[in-house]
Amino acid sequence: MAQEALLQADQRKDEFLAMLAHELRNPLATVRNGLTILGLTGQADATTSQTVSMMNRQVDHLVRMVDDLLDVSRISRGKIELRWERLDLRDLVVDVLEAIRPQYELSHKGLHASFWPSALVLRGDATRLTQALTNLLTNGLRYTYATRARMGK
Repeated sequence: MAQEALLQADQRKDEFLAMLAHELRNPLATVRNGLTILGLTGQADATTSQTVSMMNRQVDHLVRMVDDLLDVSRISRGKIELRWERLDLRDLVVDVLEAIRPQYELSHKGLHASFWPSALVLRGDATRLTQALTNLLTNGLRYTYATRARMGK
């Protein structure tokens, strides 16, 4: 009986995740459409263009995660499909740093990076590599002490 209850609970969890993923698609579509409109106006300054570009990348990332939620059986079996593509690791790192830098600034923590002089092209899953790097930087933000600026010098 206990095993049957566990199986039912697991099935309900899977159904909930599938429903959640489906419901998340609607607001993401609205955000995507808004960003498309902003990008088409052509009247944006450099800061606005960079911000819209960064937001588009983040929406792409969210859409990919929602797509993963929709295939609950694949996730529950630990089989997340990698989408291999040719990419420049330097560009990926720059995008991640650009996206996370405001969080570091709000926390009064420094975020510094040095880059290699030429492209570093590899085959990988850009979304998964972005997730891994973002997780590392988020953990760095969460588990390091504040700089002197925040501590009152």
